[in-house]
Amino acid sequence: MVTRKTIVYLSLCCLLIILGLILVNAFRKGEYIPLSVTRSTAPFPDKASERLSHSLQNIFEQSALIHAYRKTSVTPPDNGEERPGKRRQEYHARLERKAELPRVIERISTEIESHGGKIFQTYVDSHKQQAVIVIGVESAITHQLVLTWKPPVTTPTPPTTPSEPPARFRAAIIIDDLGSNLSFINSLLDLNADLTYSILPHLQKSTEIATMLHERQKEILLHLPMEPQDYPAISPGKGALFSRMTRDQIQRTIEWDLQSVPFASGVNNHMGSKLTSNWGAMKAVLEYLHAHKLFFVDSRTSGSTIAYTLAQQIGLQSAQRQVFLDVVPETQAVKAQLQKLALLAEQGKPAIAIGHPKSATLKALQNMLPEFRARHIQIVRISEFTH
Repeated sequence: MVTRKTIVYLSLCCLLIILGLILVNAFRKGEYIPLSVTRSTAPFPDKASERLSHSLQNIFEQSALIHAYRKTSVTPPDNGEERPGKRRQEYHARLERKAELPRVIERISTEIESHGGKIFQTYVDSHKQQAVIVIGVESAITHQLVLTWKPPVTTPTPPTTPSEPPARFRAAIIIDDLGSNLSFINSLLDLNADLTYSILPHLQKSTEIATMLHERQKEILLHLPMEPQDYPAISPGKGALFSRMTRDQIQRTIEWDLQSVPFASGVNNHMGSKLTSNWGAMKAVLEYLHAHKLFFVDSRTSGSTIAYTLAQQIGLQSAQRQVFLDVVPETQAVKAQLQKLALLAEQGKPAIAIGHPKSATLKALQNMLPEFRARHIQIVRISEFTH
């Protein structure tokens, strides 16, 4: 005999089976969306995002703790968690050391909260020497900050042999046109000298080389391509600036080039005999660098350049080259140019040389750097000559 209790039990079982079949069918059709990733239909907070952008830019330009920054835009994927098609602002900023990170985060947090924003998440990766801060308004991600810093300097083991006498003179050597040959970079590193490395943008290994040199605590420049007098017979390469460009085009091109050469603390020109004599174009270049706390080195590829003079007029940290090492790419000729550099250093004058990834240049450096040390001339980063 079937009891009332049995009938109720069988009915519940049938309902559960039917509900299970409905859910399985919904998953198969892709109609079931978990609540945690339900797509928001609220409009993207454009005005609030713009206020946060101005606030962050003020922080980066005014904070003494931030030494360089750049801004990019990223279109987030349509993954159901962000507004599709909206461009999230991304900032990359450089700190001198990790100890400054808490103060910077506190300043950012206070500033953005006063404008209706908030920090969603902060990721700190000590191995990569970087922190990623995700910022937004309400439920929308509007900004992402990537803060990097130099790895800590380990205290060297005291030498067991008598130390070299202290250096009394200084010289800087920039190696230009890097970005393709990784083995040449390793040869330069083996020289055990504090050279400055200037990397062309958008070459096969530009970003890889910049990242590796940053990890080795070396100073990096963006070797910014500029229009030469004899263009188009000679091309300055990808990411070049031309005198026909508007101010906005020039500054957006520099921003794009910097994305290819991360961790650059300054810029020097590649070619540019025409552009560096153009007052309007160079003013746009130098004002962008000034706003982003990057210094400039005038390579002086032309006697008519106004770049260094203009940089000094607008208060941009800058310097200019005195010696080209390898116009004649022969070892003896390069050694003679290094002797000129040594004499400038010993006379207490600015001593800045530019060389290129050539076998003669490498061999001359291998031969001459021991002599520099014996003459108490220290190779220093180019930033030590900027003023």
